[in-house]
Amino acid sequence: MVSNSIASAPILIRALGRDGMEMVKKRWVAIAILGFACALLVPALRDGTGTPGSSALVSEANASSPAVTVGRQAPDFTLRDPEGKPVRLKDLKGKVVVLSFWATWCPPCRMEMPHLEALQKKYAGKPVKVVGVNTDKQGKALRNWMKARKLTFTVVADADHKVSRQYQVEGFPTLYVVDKKGIVREHVVGFDPEMETNLGRLIDNLLKK
Repeated sequence: MVSNSIASAPILIRALGRDGMEMVKKRWVAIAILGFACALLVPALRDGTGTPGSSALVSEANASSPAVTVGRQAPDFTLRDPEGKPVRLKDLKGKVVVLSFWATWCPPCRMEMPHLEALQKKYAGKPVKVVGVNTDKQGKALRNWMKARKLTFTVVADADHKVSRQYQVEGFPTLYVVDKKGIVREHVVGFDPEMETNLGRLIDNLLKK
């Protein structure tokens, strides 16, 4: 993605002119700043009022929880989907789980959503489960948000941020890939435009094991 953009710069300059290119640059800088802000904002783990929560959430989790790292068992949890149905990670053993922590106010998270949907559809009928852990909505509000964007992968609400603390989430989106035995095999903070390709390769390998 980056190399193609750089290679096409002379063509863009001729087509848009210098003023046009300055506008493009400013837009991409703004997007980059938003992404960086989301990656730092857990203080962006928000409280019930919609204001940034305390960074103590993360420090408390780091002090009391073992690190959630590649090669270790993913911590079990139970959260509810918008219909109130419980979803437990332990019950998904035997499947490769793509677990993404996100918030609706986070631009990179919103950019990630179509890619998560594409992964769920790509592996339909196979032991693969995409689960989005939302941190700022629940119930009807979360259901309507997903429906408006035609997103059908499983989403659960972590309104009190208990699971986000358990997984030591320090930025949004934060993504984990958990293998069929419940072991963490990948951990990514931030939006990766090539995630479908990169995660697809990993998922394919995990399905063979």
